[in-house]
Parts: sequence; structure tokens; C-alpha cells
Amino acid sequence: MQRAPSHSPGQARPAPLDAEASGRQRDAAALAGKSSDAAAADPAADAARLRQVDLRATARRLLILEVIAGLPEGEVSAIAVLRETYARGIYIPLPSVYRIIRELKRRGVVKAGETRR
Repeated sequence: MQRAPSHSPGQARPAPLDAEASGRQRDAAALAGKSSDAAAADPAADAARLRQVDLRATARRLLILEVIAGLPEGEVSAIAVLRETYARGIYIPLPSVYRIIRELKRRGVVKAGETRR
């Protein structure tokens, strides 16, 4: 069974959507356009800390580090991080937030007492 093309015969074929790539682009664009506040961590310093422990400085990791630095110490949790990223218009799946925080704790980038489950 053949499917009808999603474009008209005279038009160029639309590029396939890569959800993960578009998500990364959206995350990177949001990070680039973010407003800096006093509580936010320095992205260059965070990137250097990540490289020191053999982690790539991805947009999501940098964003989560920035969010953790901006939250009050007693209110840091994966749900709080998720809410803050949603408030910034960035979607990160909850399992990814848990995984990134767990890896940051395991590598010593985030202290175990800074976050709660």
C-alpha cells in the first residue's frame, strides 16, 4: 500500500523531523538567550567542571547545573529542576533529569546533600 506524499508534486520535499536534534537545538537556543541573574552559575565554569570529570558539557547538563545553582538549597529536587526548566520553556523528560542529577552526584559535580530525591 502506498502512502500519499505529504507535499505537492511541484514543491520541495520537507526535511524529516529529528525530534532529538530539534530538542537539542531548542535547548541550546534557550540557553543562549537566557537572562543572567546573580544566583546563576557561570556556564564556562560549569563546562570546565564537567570536562574535569570526563563528562561532555551538553546543553541539558549545563542547564540543570544552572537551575540547581539558582534554587534555594532546601528546595533542590528533580521535580523542582523540571518545573524550572518548564518555566523557561524547555522540555526535558523527567527520567533524563533524574539520570543527569544521579550522574552529576556520582562524579562529584553536585554534592549529595545539595539535592534530594
